[in-house]
Amino acid sequence: MAQPIRPGGLKAIKHVIVLMQENRSFDHYFGSLRGVRGFADQAALRLPSGKSVFEQATVSGQTVLPFSLRKAAELAGRPASDVQYLGDLDHSWAATTTAWGSGWYDKWIPSKSPSTMTYYERADIPLQYELADTFTICDAYHCSINGSTNPNRNYLWSGTVGNEPGSASRAVTNAAYSYDHAGYDWTTYPERLQEAGVSWRIYQDWDNFTDNAVEYFQTFKKIGHKMLAAVDGHLRTTEEFYDSLAAQAPAEQQRLLAQLSQGRELLSEAEKSLFDKAMWRGNPDTLLDRMRADIAANELPEVNWIVPSAADSEHPGASTPVGSANFVYRLLDTIASDPETWATTAIFMNFDENDGYFDHVPPPVAPRPESGSGDD
Repeated sequence: MAQPIRPGGLKAIKHVIVLMQENRSFDHYFGSLRGVRGFADQAALRLPSGKSVFEQATVSGQTVLPFSLRKAAELAGRPASDVQYLGDLDHSWAATTTAWGSGWYDKWIPSKSPSTMTYYERADIPLQYELADTFTICDAYHCSINGSTNPNRNYLWSGTVGNEPGSASRAVTNAAYSYDHAGYDWTTYPERLQEAGVSWRIYQDWDNFTDNAVEYFQTFKKIGHKMLAAVDGHLRTTEEFYDSLAAQAPAEQQRLLAQLSQGRELLSEAEKSLFDKAMWRGNPDTLLDRMRADIAANELPEVNWIVPSAADSEHPGASTPVGSANFVYRLLDTIASDPETWATTAIFMNFDENDGYFDHVPPPVAPRPESGSGDD
């Protein structure tokens, strides 16, 4: 029997799934992909020296062009498989802003290292290239802010970056990772969805690699503080609670989890809903199993965020492209386990920031404020 023609456009979408991975720039991954604004860009920026933006200079004035990790490994007599295991570069606010160079994009090597110019080939990241070939790739994607993970993830979950609590300093670092951080005071997208009656959920396990930025907002910190009154150990945040579980014996883990469940009963119904959807974490390596079960039960929310573990995060030093590809493959297989869900779901896969790896297309930047302060 012929299948009915589905309506197209936004009306066909019933679910949105967002997977934000860690620390990979466009050129580092897709500079050699055919048909994108990569290394063959005919309108590439010109540096003050008149050279192409691809001709980055060292402090001593030597020129370094983008170079293949695979070829570099071969020249060094190492197996090509070594290119999966990269260390991370300086991707702080200070170093990344220095690389940006007031828009000239000419200080990548002095603020990072020559390794910033490396890139992967198709043979190194075959699944990522297959997805780019098969679906839509956002050409020349970029960081929301010239900085590290958490401020960029604040953009993902709230659309903005404000100030550090009680301070005039902009929230452009990972200061929120401190258990003693007071929490940000502006409104997140999950709260807005909750108010609008749109179903949503953040899928995560005990280890979420500090990648759920929602937990660093005051609304959610207050929920954690309230719950933890029932838990031994004088813990400051639910993140500290889950971080501590891995070092415990299984029986102690279950005892502490039972206490956290008791703490949940101290919450209002509205707070319970926010905890269950945004802060609750499942046992290790169960994230996709839980999503599959929700799909099978026809309970997949309308808006979903996926927060993998460190090993699946794609972050240099903690993960690898091939390791993350395995997670992405299983995620797509999970969604495709139900043809109806697959046909009605929009999946967005992106990266929070570039880890200090070179991009040749400068991102759009807000104009300097009237105060003239470059810190704003």
